Amino acid sequence: QFLTKFIHPIIMSRSATSAAKSKQQQQRQQQQQQQDMLNQQRLMDQMQQIQALSQSVIKKKANEQTFSFEYLGIPSITRGKIIEIFNEIRCIIIMGPDSRAQKIATACVEKLNICKQYEKIGSSEFFSIYKIGSVLTCSHGMGLSSVCLFLNELLRIMNISKNNNFELIRVGSSGGVGVEGGTIVISTDALDPITMKPEWTYYSCGHQIKQECIFNPQIYKRLYAISKAKKFKVEYGKTVSAETYYEAQARLDGALCQYSENDKKQYLQTLHKNGVRNFEMEGTVVSGICTRNNIKCAMIAVSYLNRLKEDTVSKKYTQQEIKGWMDNVIEVLLQYIYQFVLKK
Repeated sequence: QFLTKFIHPIIMSRSATSAAKSKQQQQRQQQQQQQDMLNQQRLMDQMQQIQALSQSVIKKKANEQTFSFEYLGIPSITRGKIIEIFNEIRCIIIMGPDSRAQKIATACVEKLNICKQYEKIGSSEFFSIYKIGSVLTCSHGMGLSSVCLFLNELLRIMNISKNNNFELIRVGSSGGVGVEGGTIVISTDALDPITMKPEWTYYSCGHQIKQECIFNPQIYKRLYAISKAKKFKVEYGKTVSAETYYEAQARLDGALCQYSENDKKQYLQTLHKNGVRNFEMEGTVVSGICTRNNIKCAMIAVSYLNRLKEDTVSKKYTQQEIKGWMDNVIEVLLQYIYQFVLKK
Protein backbone atom coordinates (compact mmCIF):
# COMPACT_ATOMS: atom_id res chain seq x y z
CA GLN A 1 0.00 0.00 0.00
CA PHE A 2 2.83 2.32 0.85
CA LEU A 3 4.52 1.63 -2.50
CA THR A 4 1.26 1.94 -4.38
CA LYS A 5 0.61 5.28 -2.71
CA PHE A 6 3.85 6.75 -4.11
CA ILE A 7 4.34 4.79 -7.41
CA HIS A 8 0.81 5.22 -8.85
CA PRO A 9 1.07 9.03 -9.25
CA ILE A 10 4.45 8.58 -10.96
CA ILE A 11 2.96 6.08 -13.46
CA MET A 12 -0.01 8.35 -14.09
CA SER A 13 2.31 11.30 -14.64
CA ARG A 14 4.45 9.36 -17.11
CA SER A 15 1.31 8.15 -18.92
CA ALA A 16 0.00 11.71 -19.22
CA THR A 17 3.36 12.89 -20.51
CA SER A 18 3.40 10.07 -23.08
CA ALA A 19 -0.13 10.90 -24.21
CA ALA A 20 0.78 14.56 -24.55
CA LYS A 21 3.82 13.70 -26.61
CA SER A 22 1.72 11.38 -28.82
CA LYS A 23 -0.86 14.13 -29.37
CA GLN A 24 1.84 16.61 -30.25
CA GLN A 25 3.33 14.13 -32.68
CA GLN A 26 -0.09 13.58 -34.32
CA GLN A 27 -0.59 17.33 -34.61
CA ARG A 28 2.85 17.71 -36.21
CA GLN A 29 2.01 14.89 -38.65
CA GLN A 30 -1.32 16.53 -39.50
CA GLN A 31 0.40 19.88 -40.01
CA GLN A 32 3.02 18.22 -42.21
CA GLN A 33 0.30 16.47 -44.24
CA GLN A 34 -1.56 19.77 -44.68
CA GLN A 35 1.67 21.48 -45.74
CA ASP A 36 2.41 18.64 -48.17
CA MET A 37 -1.09 18.99 -49.64
CA LEU A 38 -0.65 22.75 -50.01
CA ASN A 39 2.71 22.26 -51.69
CA GLN A 40 1.20 19.65 -54.00
CA GLN A 41 -1.69 21.98 -54.87
CA ARG A 42 0.71 24.84 -55.56
CA LEU A 43 2.74 22.54 -57.80
CA MET A 44 -0.39 21.44 -59.67
CA ASP A 45 -1.50 25.07 -60.08
CA GLN A 46 1.92 25.98 -61.44
CA MET A 47 1.83 23.03 -63.86
CA GLN A 48 -1.66 24.05 -65.07
CA GLN A 49 -0.47 27.62 -65.57
CA ILE A 50 2.52 26.39 -67.55
CA GLN A 51 0.26 24.07 -69.57
CA ALA A 52 -2.26 26.86 -70.25
CA LEU A 53 0.58 29.15 -71.28
CA SER A 54 1.98 26.44 -73.55
CA GLN A 55 -1.43 25.85 -75.13
CA SER A 56 -1.87 29.59 -75.59
CA VAL A 57 1.54 29.83 -77.27
CA ILE A 58 0.81 26.77 -79.42
CA LYS A 59 -2.62 28.16 -80.37
CA LYS A 60 -1.12 31.53 -81.18
CA LYS A 61 1.56 29.91 -83.30
CA ALA A 62 -1.06 27.73 -85.04
CA ASN A 63 -3.25 30.75 -85.76
CA GLU A 64 -0.23 32.54 -87.21
CA GLN A 65 0.39 29.70 -89.68
CA THR A 66 -0.18 30.93 -93.23
CA PHE A 67 -1.81 29.21 -96.21
CA SER A 68 -2.05 29.99 -99.92
CA PHE A 69 -5.04 29.35 -102.19
CA GLU A 70 -3.71 30.42 -105.54
CA TYR A 71 -6.76 29.74 -107.69
CA LEU A 72 -9.11 31.49 -105.28
CA GLY A 73 -6.90 34.57 -105.48
CA ILE A 74 -5.79 34.32 -101.84
CA PRO A 75 -1.95 34.38 -101.92
CA SER A 76 -1.51 34.37 -98.14
CA ILE A 77 -3.92 34.04 -95.22
CA THR A 78 -3.39 32.98 -91.61
CA ARG A 79 -5.28 30.18 -89.89
CA GLY A 80 -6.68 32.73 -87.44
CA LYS A 81 -8.09 34.85 -90.27
CA ILE A 82 -9.60 31.80 -91.95
CA ILE A 83 -11.37 30.89 -88.70
CA GLU A 84 -12.55 34.48 -88.26
CA ILE A 85 -14.02 34.67 -91.78
CA PHE A 86 -15.32 31.18 -92.47
CA ASN A 87 -16.23 29.62 -89.12
CA GLU A 88 -19.64 31.33 -89.05
CA ILE A 89 -20.70 30.19 -92.54
CA ARG A 90 -23.90 28.13 -92.57
CA CYS A 91 -24.80 28.03 -96.27
CA ILE A 92 -22.67 28.04 -99.43
CA ILE A 93 -24.38 28.79 -102.76
CA ILE A 94 -22.26 27.94 -105.80
CA MET A 95 -22.87 28.59 -109.51
CA GLY A 96 -21.07 29.05 -112.81
CA PRO A 97 -20.83 32.77 -113.63
CA ASP A 98 -19.51 35.53 -111.39
CA SER A 99 -22.36 37.86 -112.42
CA ARG A 100 -24.92 35.47 -110.92
CA ALA A 101 -22.94 35.02 -107.69
CA GLN A 102 -22.71 38.79 -107.31
CA LYS A 103 -26.42 39.21 -108.10
CA ILE A 104 -27.42 36.75 -105.35
CA ALA A 105 -25.01 38.41 -102.91
CA THR A 106 -26.62 41.78 -103.66
CA ALA A 107 -30.11 40.30 -103.19
CA CYS A 108 -29.08 38.84 -99.80
CA VAL A 109 -28.07 42.35 -98.72
CA GLU A 110 -30.98 44.30 -100.19
CA LYS A 111 -33.89 41.85 -99.74
CA LEU A 112 -32.88 39.78 -96.73
CA ASN A 113 -30.97 42.55 -94.90
CA ILE A 114 -28.35 40.03 -93.73
CA CYS A 115 -25.74 42.78 -93.48
CA LYS A 116 -25.03 46.28 -94.79
CA GLN A 117 -22.84 45.10 -97.67
CA TYR A 118 -21.23 41.95 -98.96
CA GLU A 119 -17.49 41.28 -98.76
CA LYS A 120 -15.52 39.99 -101.74
CA ILE A 121 -12.91 37.43 -100.68
CA GLY A 122 -9.84 36.94 -102.83
CA SER A 123 -9.00 38.31 -106.26
CA SER A 124 -9.05 35.50 -108.81
CA GLU A 125 -9.43 35.52 -112.57
CA PHE A 126 -11.00 32.06 -112.36
CA PHE A 127 -13.43 32.08 -109.41
CA SER A 128 -15.17 34.48 -107.05
CA ILE A 129 -16.38 34.34 -103.44
CA TYR A 130 -18.78 36.79 -101.80
CA LYS A 131 -19.51 36.72 -98.06
CA ILE A 132 -22.84 37.96 -96.74
CA GLY A 133 -22.93 37.24 -93.00
CA SER A 134 -23.30 33.47 -92.62
CA VAL A 135 -23.79 32.94 -96.38
CA LEU A 136 -21.27 32.53 -99.21
CA THR A 137 -22.16 32.95 -102.88
CA CYS A 138 -19.48 31.66 -105.23
CA SER A 139 -18.62 31.33 -108.90
CA HIS A 140 -16.99 28.00 -109.84
CA GLY A 141 -16.67 28.37 -113.60
CA MET A 142 -18.00 25.82 -116.09
CA GLY A 143 -17.50 22.07 -116.19
CA LEU A 144 -16.49 19.15 -113.99
CA SER A 145 -12.78 20.00 -113.84
CA SER A 146 -13.40 23.63 -112.98
CA VAL A 147 -15.83 22.95 -110.12
CA CYS A 148 -13.55 20.16 -108.85
CA LEU A 149 -10.62 22.58 -108.56
CA PHE A 150 -12.82 25.21 -106.90
CA LEU A 151 -14.32 22.85 -104.31
CA ASN A 152 -10.94 21.33 -103.43
CA GLU A 153 -9.64 24.75 -102.41
CA LEU A 154 -12.85 26.06 -100.79
CA LEU A 155 -13.54 22.91 -98.75
CA ARG A 156 -9.92 22.85 -97.57
CA ILE A 157 -10.51 26.36 -96.23
CA MET A 158 -13.70 25.19 -94.49
CA ASN A 159 -11.77 22.31 -92.92
CA ILE A 160 -9.05 24.65 -91.62
CA SER A 161 -11.75 26.92 -90.18
CA LYS A 162 -13.03 23.92 -88.15
CA ASN A 163 -16.50 24.45 -89.61
CA ASN A 164 -18.55 21.36 -90.47
CA ASN A 165 -21.91 22.98 -89.73
CA PHE A 166 -22.90 24.21 -93.19
CA GLU A 167 -24.74 23.03 -96.29
CA LEU A 168 -24.05 23.59 -99.97
CA ILE A 169 -26.46 24.26 -102.85
CA ARG A 170 -25.50 24.47 -106.50
CA VAL A 171 -27.57 26.76 -108.74
CA GLY A 172 -27.43 25.99 -112.43
CA SER A 173 -28.81 26.43 -115.91
CA SER A 174 -29.54 23.24 -117.83
CA GLY A 175 -30.90 21.56 -120.89
CA GLY A 176 -34.25 19.95 -120.11
CA VAL A 177 -35.15 16.41 -121.07
CA GLY A 178 -38.92 16.28 -121.51
CA VAL A 179 -39.47 19.55 -119.62
CA GLU A 180 -40.11 22.93 -121.22
CA GLY A 181 -38.04 26.08 -120.95
CA GLY A 182 -38.52 27.87 -117.64
CA THR A 183 -39.08 24.67 -115.65
CA ILE A 184 -37.15 24.45 -112.39
CA VAL A 185 -35.58 21.00 -111.96
CA ILE A 186 -34.79 19.86 -108.42
CA SER A 187 -32.20 17.09 -108.73
CA THR A 188 -32.77 13.86 -106.81
CA ASP A 189 -29.64 12.22 -108.25
CA ALA A 190 -26.58 13.23 -110.26
CA LEU A 191 -25.86 10.44 -112.75
CA ASP A 192 -22.69 9.25 -114.41
CA PRO A 193 -23.46 9.46 -118.19
CA ILE A 194 -22.01 5.99 -118.86
CA THR A 195 -23.15 3.84 -115.93
CA MET A 196 -26.34 5.89 -115.36
CA LYS A 197 -25.75 5.48 -111.63
CA PRO A 198 -25.47 8.23 -108.98
CA GLU A 199 -21.69 8.15 -108.90
CA TRP A 200 -18.69 10.27 -109.86
CA THR A 201 -15.94 8.48 -111.78
CA TYR A 202 -12.48 10.00 -111.64
CA TYR A 203 -8.86 8.90 -111.96
CA SER A 204 -5.95 9.22 -109.53
CA CYS A 205 -2.44 7.70 -109.60
CA GLY A 206 -3.42 5.61 -112.60
CA HIS A 207 -6.50 4.14 -110.92
CA GLN A 208 -10.18 4.58 -111.63
CA ILE A 209 -12.15 5.63 -108.55
CA LYS A 210 -15.92 5.73 -108.17
CA GLN A 211 -17.50 7.97 -105.55
CA GLU A 212 -21.15 7.65 -104.54
CA CYS A 213 -23.23 10.80 -105.11
CA ILE A 214 -26.02 11.68 -102.66
CA PHE A 215 -28.17 14.80 -102.60
CA ASN A 216 -29.76 15.60 -99.25
CA PRO A 217 -33.53 14.83 -99.39
CA GLN A 218 -34.44 17.37 -96.72
CA ILE A 219 -32.86 20.22 -98.67
CA TYR A 220 -34.24 19.29 -102.09
CA LYS A 221 -37.75 18.68 -100.71
CA ARG A 222 -37.68 22.15 -99.13
CA LEU A 223 -36.57 23.71 -102.42
CA TYR A 224 -39.36 21.88 -104.24
CA ALA A 225 -41.99 22.96 -101.68
CA ILE A 226 -40.91 26.62 -101.94
CA SER A 227 -41.04 26.46 -105.76
CA LYS A 228 -44.53 24.94 -105.62
CA ALA A 229 -45.75 27.51 -103.11
CA LYS A 230 -44.59 30.29 -105.45
CA LYS A 231 -46.45 28.56 -108.31
CA PHE A 232 -43.34 28.15 -110.47
CA LYS A 233 -43.11 25.28 -112.94
CA VAL A 234 -41.05 22.70 -111.03
CA GLU A 235 -40.21 19.00 -111.28
CA TYR A 236 -38.11 16.48 -109.42
CA GLY A 237 -35.71 14.67 -111.71
CA LYS A 238 -32.45 12.85 -112.17
CA THR A 239 -29.64 14.89 -113.70
CA VAL A 240 -26.99 13.65 -116.12
CA SER A 241 -23.66 15.41 -115.51
CA ALA A 242 -21.95 15.65 -118.89
CA GLU A 243 -18.23 16.21 -119.43
CA THR A 244 -18.82 18.27 -122.58
CA TYR A 245 -21.48 20.69 -123.78
CA TYR A 246 -22.01 19.35 -127.29
CA GLU A 247 -21.04 15.68 -127.75
CA ALA A 248 -21.91 14.38 -124.27
CA GLN A 249 -25.32 16.04 -124.44
CA ALA A 250 -26.08 14.68 -127.94
CA ARG A 251 -26.23 18.08 -129.63
CA LEU A 252 -26.18 18.13 -133.40
CA ASP A 253 -24.83 21.67 -133.78
CA GLY A 254 -21.23 21.11 -132.57
CA ALA A 255 -18.01 20.70 -134.57
CA LEU A 256 -17.42 16.99 -133.76
CA CYS A 257 -20.87 15.52 -134.28
CA GLN A 258 -20.45 11.82 -135.19
CA TYR A 259 -24.00 10.60 -134.58
CA SER A 260 -27.32 10.92 -136.32
CA GLU A 261 -30.61 12.58 -135.44
CA ASN A 262 -32.00 9.11 -134.78
CA ASP A 263 -29.10 8.26 -132.39
CA LYS A 264 -29.80 11.47 -130.49
CA LYS A 265 -33.55 10.83 -130.19
CA GLN A 266 -33.08 7.25 -128.99
CA TYR A 267 -30.57 8.35 -126.37
CA LEU A 268 -32.67 11.22 -125.05
CA GLN A 269 -35.85 9.14 -124.95
CA THR A 270 -34.01 6.42 -123.00
CA LEU A 271 -32.85 9.02 -120.50
CA HIS A 272 -36.37 10.39 -120.10
CA LYS A 273 -37.85 6.93 -119.52
CA ASN A 274 -35.28 6.43 -116.73
CA GLY A 275 -36.36 9.58 -114.89
CA VAL A 276 -33.76 12.01 -116.24
CA ARG A 277 -35.09 15.56 -116.57
CA ASN A 278 -32.01 17.60 -117.41
CA PHE A 279 -28.35 17.82 -118.44
CA GLU A 280 -25.71 19.97 -116.77
CA MET A 281 -21.94 19.79 -116.31
CA GLU A 282 -21.04 19.85 -112.60
CA GLY A 283 -23.48 17.79 -110.53
CA THR A 284 -21.57 14.54 -110.01
CA VAL A 285 -18.43 16.35 -108.82
CA VAL A 286 -20.42 18.58 -106.46
CA SER A 287 -22.44 15.71 -105.04
CA GLY A 288 -19.50 13.29 -104.97
CA ILE A 289 -17.09 15.62 -103.15
CA CYS A 290 -19.79 16.67 -100.68
CA THR A 291 -20.81 13.06 -100.03
CA ARG A 292 -17.16 12.11 -99.45
CA ASN A 293 -16.81 14.94 -96.92
CA ASN A 294 -20.18 14.42 -95.17
CA ILE A 295 -21.54 17.76 -96.38
CA LYS A 296 -25.28 18.13 -97.00
CA CYS A 297 -25.82 19.32 -100.55
CA ALA A 298 -28.48 19.84 -103.21
CA MET A 299 -28.85 21.17 -106.74
CA ILE A 300 -31.50 23.38 -108.34
CA ALA A 301 -31.35 24.28 -112.04
CA VAL A 302 -33.65 25.95 -114.53
CA SER A 303 -34.24 24.32 -117.90
CA TYR A 304 -33.76 26.61 -120.90
CA LEU A 305 -35.11 24.22 -123.53
CA ASN A 306 -36.58 20.77 -124.07
CA ARG A 307 -33.87 18.64 -125.68
CA LEU A 308 -36.48 16.18 -126.97
CA LYS A 309 -37.60 18.98 -129.31
CA GLU A 310 -34.61 21.25 -129.95
CA ASP A 311 -30.89 21.90 -129.49
CA THR A 312 -31.12 25.66 -128.92
CA VAL A 313 -33.41 27.92 -126.91
CA SER A 314 -36.65 28.54 -128.78
CA LYS A 315 -37.06 31.97 -130.36
CA LYS A 316 -40.65 32.08 -129.13
CA TYR A 317 -39.32 33.24 -125.75
CA THR A 318 -38.23 36.85 -125.27
CA GLN A 319 -34.96 37.75 -123.57
CA GLN A 320 -36.99 39.17 -120.69
CA GLU A 321 -38.79 35.83 -120.23
CA ILE A 322 -35.52 33.88 -120.33
CA LYS A 323 -33.94 36.24 -117.78
CA GLY A 324 -37.00 35.78 -115.57
CA TRP A 325 -36.44 32.01 -115.36
CA MET A 326 -33.19 32.38 -113.42
CA ASP A 327 -34.77 35.17 -111.35
CA ASN A 328 -37.37 32.59 -110.24
CA VAL A 329 -34.62 30.25 -109.07
CA ILE A 330 -32.95 33.10 -107.17
CA GLU A 331 -36.29 33.91 -105.53
CA VAL A 332 -36.58 30.30 -104.36
CA LEU A 333 -33.04 30.43 -102.96
CA LEU A 334 -33.65 33.66 -101.07
CA GLN A 335 -36.76 32.16 -99.48
CA TYR A 336 -34.79 29.05 -98.54
CA ILE A 337 -32.01 31.12 -96.94
CA TYR A 338 -34.57 33.21 -95.03
CA GLN A 339 -36.50 30.19 -93.71
CA PHE A 340 -33.83 27.57 -93.14
CA VAL A 341 -30.50 29.37 -92.72
CA LEU A 342 -31.15 32.69 -91.02
CA LYS A 343 -33.88 31.38 -88.73
CA LYS A 344 -31.92 28.35 -87.44
